[in-house]
Amino acid sequence: MAIEFEGLNQEFTTSRLSQGTATQATTSLERSALLSRVAWRFENAERQGRYSRLGNLVVETLDNRISDLESATSNFSWPVSGNSQRKARLVTPANASSDIKGLLRTELRSGDDAQRYYKYFSTGRNAATNTNLDGKDYRFSITQGDSTEKIDISIAEGQNWGEILDSVAEAVNQTSLPVQAEVIRQTGPYQDLDFLHKTGSILAVTVNAGHQDQDVSFRDLEGLLTTNLKLDATERPVAAPTIRTHNVASASPASASTYTTTPVNPIGDPGLTAGEHRLLFTVGDITNTVAVTVDNDMDWEELLENVANRINSTSTELSARVMDGEMSSGQLEPLSQRSIQLEVSLASPKRGDRLALSEYGGPWLDDIDGFHDPTNGLPNWVTGGERYIASATANGWTEGNVYEYDGSAWSETATVTNNAVSNMDDGQDWFNDGTSWSTTPSGNLVDSLGLNTTASPGQDAQAHINGRDMVSETGIFSLDQGRMTIEAQAPLGQNLPLKVESGYAEIQDRFTDMVTAYNGLRDFLLPNADLFEAGFPDTWRDPVSDLSTELEWMGVEELPGSGNLWVRSDDFAQALVQDSQRARATLFDAPGGLAPRLAQVSSTNRQPSLEDHLVHPKVLVDPGPAPATEADLSRQSQMQDVIAAGTDVPRPEQSPYVEFSNLMADIIRQGHEQMEALANMPDTGRIFDSES
Repeated sequence: MAIEFEGLNQEFTTSRLSQGTATQATTSLERSALLSRVAWRFENAERQGRYSRLGNLVVETLDNRISDLESATSNFSWPVSGNSQRKARLVTPANASSDIKGLLRTELRSGDDAQRYYKYFSTGRNAATNTNLDGKDYRFSITQGDSTEKIDISIAEGQNWGEILDSVAEAVNQTSLPVQAEVIRQTGPYQDLDFLHKTGSILAVTVNAGHQDQDVSFRDLEGLLTTNLKLDATERPVAAPTIRTHNVASASPASASTYTTTPVNPIGDPGLTAGEHRLLFTVGDITNTVAVTVDNDMDWEELLENVANRINSTSTELSARVMDGEMSSGQLEPLSQRSIQLEVSLASPKRGDRLALSEYGGPWLDDIDGFHDPTNGLPNWVTGGERYIASATANGWTEGNVYEYDGSAWSETATVTNNAVSNMDDGQDWFNDGTSWSTTPSGNLVDSLGLNTTASPGQDAQAHINGRDMVSETGIFSLDQGRMTIEAQAPLGQNLPLKVESGYAEIQDRFTDMVTAYNGLRDFLLPNADLFEAGFPDTWRDPVSDLSTELEWMGVEELPGSGNLWVRSDDFAQALVQDSQRARATLFDAPGGLAPRLAQVSSTNRQPSLEDHLVHPKVLVDPGPAPATEADLSRQSQMQDVIAAGTDVPRPEQSPYVEFSNLMADIIRQGHEQMEALANMPDTGRIFDSES
């Protein structure tokens, strides 16, 4: 007679002889035996022993299976160019085992949507050839989006084409517009750029794909310099992205040139003196100031919003925003209260641009007519409205203070540290550092905001792609005439080839990888489901269930029993062609597609750790059957005694009491054998290697 304990309340059948025939029976005695304390403890002890043996291995294996699924979902992408099998393209690592997640982000664009990096090419020139443009002054304008800047260039006598092209490129690069210019030199067609047939020295005008405004135009204002350069606008490519391999040998990401204030309590007091304060910013060759008015009753939120609005309204080079901040201990009580901070960054950086912020005085005072030494008397040429700063203490004037004549008498204004004035006598700004006046800027606006302590100088992204060294201010590199972009997200030190290929065949391969990883995860989770918290294994199945109708349309179904996925390849391929947008929404588009949802489940289940999803060891402690079960067993035993007393005395070998005793003895013996086996297992002293 064999007894298997696969469920605490599972019933079982046993064979016994009755009047010389073999029958199957499920008796009350057998059910009572199963519900006995011995049966309970046997099964619970078995699960506890398995938990102790497999705890670490379960978590390690689960981590590997989840990683396989995460890799498959991150490598799953969608082709561009609509639903045409001929034109669809997809970019993937040339080595299937390579994972570009977190290193590179790629995007393919159809011809109509291509973000061309090169906007204009001039006619190719012999750099050493003289021109008829020398000895003249020129002015032209560049317009990008809603912004226009004028450029003045003086071409000296005798300058050749090479020098003129270099001068124009330098002038374009000095504007604040995110437009770049460079001189390309090719001795043969397609030598430096594989799509440029021109030869000689060529002026190239570019706009990085990371900038919002992509359209650029030129207009001659004085002279015909750009006309003589013969700048030809590049055309958008018509064909789909080229099927080829792009070799990314190295890459480093760009980081923004950014300043962020210290997080503050929105309703706190800034502690700044009322008046006009200024900050000085420098971007490349551009230096300017931003003036901010501070009122006595301003709180931090009003001040930061005021600073952001002033920066955005008075400077085209900078961008500012107020955002929620992260409060560190000691800065705000209570810590759960909201905090805010100001972020200042470059609006549209050019290559090599860096932002620097510094103090520039405050509160500012009205302009002065100059400094006056009162030792030999007060000014006697005044008529009213004149203002001076005393350069010495004499005749009732105090050194460093401001004196203004109202037409009949002088009034005094005592100055404080960081006061600033513009001196009309010498055309310079003067600053009070607390002891004297000088032209060295001082102030406390930048310091009070905490901007200097959070400065990020920033850097351009660099990459070596297809044998060329490339630099990008935004971190985005354009390839294939703008039909492919690569963004460096982390330093890349190894060679990582990326291939562009026909898209839909690759979709089937990548989806197969995802299904394989999903099935592998389920194959592991289901047999070990009782070691995890309730419902944990099915969290990955929820996206499949929610999308069951759409997946069935695509030929993806769940197998009965295991719930593993099976793909009918013909139906899958037909769905891709029949309705590409519907297929994309089902499998790829965030947040509802299968791939992003599976990725989200994996990410969520890793929090706080995989070990935290195992059942707690306390639930495996043997509590014995519930009191209600014990009472029910007692009542059954009493009922059986009553029934037995009213029947004929059976033969000993057929006695239900003898049968029950034998059954119990067999259960106890099996339990002892299992418990002894568990007791003889090596004792590691703990269930997990890390503290639970």
